[in-house]
Amino acid sequence: FCLGAIAKDLHCSDVPGAFTAVLVGHTGFGKSTLIDMIAGGVEVAKTSAGGKAETEETKCYAMDYLGNLNPNIQGRKWRLVDTPGSADTGGMDVRNQADMTAKLRSLGRLDAVLLVWKFGAGERFTAEILQAVGVMRLAFGPKVWKRLIIVYTF
Repeated sequence: FCLGAIAKDLHCSDVPGAFTAVLVGHTGFGKSTLIDMIAGGVEVAKTSAGGKAETEETKCYAMDYLGNLNPNIQGRKWRLVDTPGSADTGGMDVRNQADMTAKLRSLGRLDAVLLVWKFGAGERFTAEILQAVGVMRLAFGPKVWKRLIIVYTF
């Protein structure tokens, strides 16, 4: 599936051994912004304004970790999967879940699930968030729980 290619027209299918993570969380919590930061501050994932959903389908971005800006970390390829926000008007409906599952399986590996959570949002873990993480579990089995990382944004 395609892909917001970043590093020299790199596609996710071009780097099968790359570190691969999927980002899940509510709309407006910073999933796409986190992708931009991991790419070295380059705007690669379209970000929303004011909590309006921007990511409407699952997309994979291939990149050099931190844009190769750190001289001590060079040439590390990452694949980051941006998913539609949960609990928005488009939401994690059945079509989005099926699309996300198929695209994740096509990658062949998953090293991390990044649950992006806005600090101080006053929200609880909702059924939609748990359902999104459950999709990862269905796609990759019970070992996915050992790969769950919670990232707090501000």
